[in-house]
Amino acid sequence: NFIGGAFGAPCQSQPDWFGTLTGRAGVALGPQGRILLYGKGGLAWMHNSIDMAVNNIMAGDFGPENERSKTNFTQLGWTLGAGGEVALTGRWSLGLEYDYLHFGVTTSPRLRRDRSPVRACPASSARRPQMDERRA
Repeated sequence: NFIGGAFGAPCQSQPDWFGTLTGRAGVALGPQGRILLYGKGGLAWMHNSIDMAVNNIMAGDFGPENERSKTNFTQLGWTLGAGGEVALTGRWSLGLEYDYLHFGVTTSPRLRRDRSPVRACPASSARRPQMDERRA
């Protein structure tokens, strides 16, 4: 394994897209039942991209080679949320919703799977991706 020297392994990890499949249950309030307050929950999924690089000023003589790599993966998780809606007319409503998405623990893949001495994202090799989403 590589120890010491001028060596770095920067990476960038970000979600490309996510989706949810939810159900909601609530109560209608007000004199005509035009206000809806609800809770929701269900399945969430997220697609991630990780761009990685190994930078070693002594590449070729000592330590790992300079290289770049990219990987993509999809994670499953869950979502919980709450919201409210007001019926403006028979066909139009105005709502506000909050969603929390959680995707569990993920271990970042390695560069050149068998030979790389470092994880792709050393600072966050075990991550708990989660997202907050607000919609109006």
